[in-house]
Amino acid sequence: MRNRPVDSVMVNVVLRPLVASLQLMAAYVLVHGHYSPGGGFQSGVLLAAAVFLLDFVPRTERAGFLTVSERGAAILASAGVLGAAVVGLVPMAYGAPFLDYAALPFGMEPAATRSLGILLFEVGITFAVMGVILSIFHSLNAEDLEP
Repeated sequence: MRNRPVDSVMVNVVLRPLVASLQLMAAYVLVHGHYSPGGGFQSGVLLAAAVFLLDFVPRTERAGFLTVSERGAAILASAGVLGAAVVGLVPMAYGAPFLDYAALPFGMEPAATRSLGILLFEVGITFAVMGVILSIFHSLNAEDLEP
């Protein structure tokens, strides 16, 4: 049985700011992951939770919020894994070890290149985790599941 939007003003009033807060918190956790616990996995889970909560809001009330279909979730997961792999493998093309962010060809100071490389890798992880969790959600939410 698919989730149906809840036809309640109270739920809509509470969920919309909650979803926006979750998305903002996910961005903070992703960016602040260099300096404290957090990063790609946690921000991916938060973004997936935000998209999941939007299933309870009617489509007419979802303006401005991200929704992801089953196919979109698979593409998101694949793109995230590909992005993280590319960021990790590019240094090997320049003779450096896997995930040596200082070898990325950005033309910046090594410290700045490392920071940018870590952020790009974590963005890939965020997309991968978000896509996998949403794929699991869509699979569990499918109508053709037998009891």
